[in-house]
Amino acid sequence: MESNKEDTSVIEHLFGELYSDYQNLVLAKESLELSVKALKKVKQTAYITTGAVTVTGLGLWFCGDAIDNQVMKDIGIGLTFGGGIPLLSISVTDLISRFR
Repeated sequence: MESNKEDTSVIEHLFGELYSDYQNLVLAKESLELSVKALKKVKQTAYITTGAVTVTGLGLWFCGDAIDNQVMKDIGIGLTFGGGIPLLSISVTDLISRFR
């Protein structure tokens, strides 16, 4: 009888640890999902310039995705520095979708 109580106590303890580990995994999964959402947001707004129209001042250019280098049929608007080097690039499509 005493052995059964000890076995039950050990089993309850193990289930308690297992449940605690499960809760930690759920929290880690939620944290990972938030990280993925944040990375997707960065990917949506990160662009590289493929050809500036103006040399200085306000410029328009076609943008490519800076994360996986997929060419996006999009136009960026922003400020350029001498020689067409972009200082700031914003996707026009992304800008429009934010104000809908």
